[in-house]
Amino acid sequence: SKGSFLEKDWLQRAHEADSVLKLRVVAEELRQRSQRDLPFAADASQADWFFLVLERGDNRRDAPVDTYLWDLRSNKLLMSTRAKASGGLVSARINVAGSKPGHYGSGAQTGAAQDCSIASQIRTLAGELPPNFASATPTPNAVFAPDAGTLSARSSDAGL
Repeated sequence: SKGSFLEKDWLQRAHEADSVLKLRVVAEELRQRSQRDLPFAADASQADWFFLVLERGDNRRDAPVDTYLWDLRSNKLLMSTRAKASGGLVSARINVAGSKPGHYGSGAQTGAAQDCSIASQIRTLAGELPPNFASATPTPNAVFAPDAGTLSARSSDAGL
């Protein structure tokens, strides 16, 4: 039963609380269970850090997530932040001489793009440089518009 307070039925109990008193009971039980059970979960994992991500809505695409990082060796909270996904998958096809052309991706947005977006924001907070879409190789047929966040072909290169 340790860790069961992180399951969906606990969130359901909070949603169904029809008074402040009932919501306080759920919150207090959550506080007590987290104090009792989280150390067990940390010991069980034999980890140096504990990273917790809480979705604030129905999914990571539409709602922000709260993230927390603890150093379990020193028992200190190292980071606490709220992030909102802003990722998108970009379909691309590269033409290599002598090979059969590939297919374009569907463009369907999956959770992977959102997860990568959130992870990138957290990595930036931790001191890593944000992703850079620049190339060391000159690309005279494409223009990157940083303000628009798009890569577009010049009109004179429409046949590419």
